Amino acid sequence: QVRPILPEDENMMKGFYSQASWPDGCNPASPICEEVPEDVCRLPPFRHSADDPAGRSHLIKTCFADYDRSITLVAEQEVHGERTILAAGRCTKGHSDDLTFALQVLPHYRKLGLGRILLQDLITVARKEGGRCLKASVHETNEGALTFLKKLNFVIRTSAEEGCVSAVFDL
Repeated sequence: QVRPILPEDENMMKGFYSQASWPDGCNPASPICEEVPEDVCRLPPFRHSADDPAGRSHLIKTCFADYDRSITLVAEQEVHGERTILAAGRCTKGHSDDLTFALQVLPHYRKLGLGRILLQDLITVARKEGGRCLKASVHETNEGALTFLKKLNFVIRTSAEEGCVSAVFDL
């Protein structure tokens, strides 16, 4: 089931972040990779500890979304009454008509179509928001993400961000 994230998803998102994998060469805390994940690049991991309240802040910002600025969609599964988030995608408005997105699918659930479904839903959201294009920064060595995006008609362009390329979908 794909749906918008809810405030009560905070603990499920914490579990999701703890299971997510990050491509080699990408520091998930960097501004370059913070916006984009697997199947695309990566969402920042949950890093909450007594010494790192920023991880908690990010989790709250994700689950208690300002829908005028961004929306996070999640794909969840329920097994024996326990719900688990398998994939998450976020679409964020910028200062122009461009919208950025981030997408992460748990490793065990990749190549099953979840990333495609979420990204198609994010494209629909971006169109409804009146965006001109949907884009993401992707680590240049993330071949899986680049192949995935090309199959969905994203154009890969050079980027000013070191180590990344830009994936753009004209709406």
